[in-house]
Amino acid sequence: GVDVVKITVRAMIALVAFAGAAEGGLLKKTPAWQRLMLLVAGILLLVPTLLYDAIGIVLLIFVVAIQCLKPRARAID
Repeated sequence: GVDVVKITVRAMIALVAFAGAAEGGLLKKTPAWQRLMLLVAGILLLVPTLLYDAIGIVLLIFVVAIQCLKPRARAID
């Protein structure tokens, strides 16, 4: 019951991190160092320990926060 839900949610979050690392974009174009952080986050989220889950989620949130706070590039008219 509950374990299946936790594993499924953790796997979905890991897939988001892996997809961002593989595609080079999460919310915006992702530089190499953020892609590496997403890759590490995805790997850590697949290891079934609370510590690795926490580190993986923190890394993912960090990348998302950076991308949300970075202003968009303006088009040149």
